[in-house]
Amino acid sequence: MTIDVWLARLSHVAQIILVLGALFGYFYTVRPLHQKELLDEEIADKTMKLQTLQKEMEQARVQQESANRVMRELKQERESLGRDIALQQDRLKLTTGTLTRTQYLIFLETIEKLVAFDHLRRHANINEYELLERGDTQTLKSHSTSPYIALRDAAQRINEQALESPGTISAKQIEAFRPRFLKIIEDHKSALLGTSANIDEIVRLYNVEKNQVTGNSKDPGYLAMQLRIRKKYVDLLEGGFKKDLDRSFDFITSQKKGSGADLKK
Repeated sequence: MTIDVWLARLSHVAQIILVLGALFGYFYTVRPLHQKELLDEEIADKTMKLQTLQKEMEQARVQQESANRVMRELKQERESLGRDIALQQDRLKLTTGTLTRTQYLIFLETIEKLVAFDHLRRHANINEYELLERGDTQTLKSHSTSPYIALRDAAQRINEQALESPGTISAKQIEAFRPRFLKIIEDHKSALLGTSANIDEIVRLYNVEKNQVTGNSKDPGYLAMQLRIRKKYVDLLEGGFKKDLDRSFDFITSQKKGSGADLKK
């Protein structure tokens, strides 16, 4: 009986120890292993996600570098295009300026030809001998034109038909050049006004010197003296007319030399 009791008691104790061992084994062996497996799975999952993120970051870095390279290339191309455009604009300005100066020279040459034509037209049918003999100062003065009047009239009359080679400058350019040239001659008006020949004084001196010669109209010496006196004063008249024409030409020549400066005003 005593042995059976103790065996029963030992059996109960063994069961309790077994239960405690099982609990100990669960908490200190099975559970930690299970938790470790869970952690390993979670670590593996995080590692895969990390590798995926690293790949995505690498791709993003490559794309960023590619975008930066494209941006640098575009910037360099833009700078190159900017330099090319600036160069072309400079060339265009230079070409336009050259063409404008050339066309302004054509404008001035046409003015010069109109002044010469007007001079020839005024003096083609004039007989200075007869006018001088009659003392017709009004008619002589009407044929004596100051450079200012000659240049102004030519500038006001110039058009495409007056050009030696029509089309070399347009009507629009003529209209642009005209006020500039008129302003220039206005600026030099004081120097361009006045005629070189003093008509009244020439006619007066001619009459005085002619009346001082006496003789018979049939006397060759008398006639020669009269012709010499007449020629002297006609030469003075024509010389004055020619000097005024030369003054006009000299002014135009000065404008040709300074055409670039005139166009900038």
